[in-house]
Amino acid sequence: TAQQDRQARNKDPYSASEESDSPWEGPGGRFDAYGNDSYANIQLRRDAAVKLDNPELVMMLAMARNDSIPATRHYLTKIMCGYITAEGIAAEEAREKEKAGEVEGANAGKALKAAGKGGKGVSPRG
Repeated sequence: TAQQDRQARNKDPYSASEESDSPWEGPGGRFDAYGNDSYANIQLRRDAAVKLDNPELVMMLAMARNDSIPATRHYLTKIMCGYITAEGIAAEEAREKEKAGEVEGANAGKALKAAGKGGKGVSPRG
């Protein structure tokens, strides 16, 4: 059919015009606000919009992030605009976990070194 033919040529299948060769028909064509974005990113953007719409949710997220309310609003706005993606958030969380693991490992090493030093402690022989 003509509709399938237009889809195969990457054109708007609902447009009646056969004159234009460009895949974008201009203001009269259909517009997808999210483009070829992944489902996770679309959900992330929608969630950010819902949170920005409710001041209480912004405050709760700010407390959870240990950040200020304006900084949290800015963070949510960047998510809504697509500057921060689900993949970027996952990578940042992985870096933070790795960093926390290094800090815990260093603290455990210091504790073992402190415990290993003799000093003036009670000897096990009495």
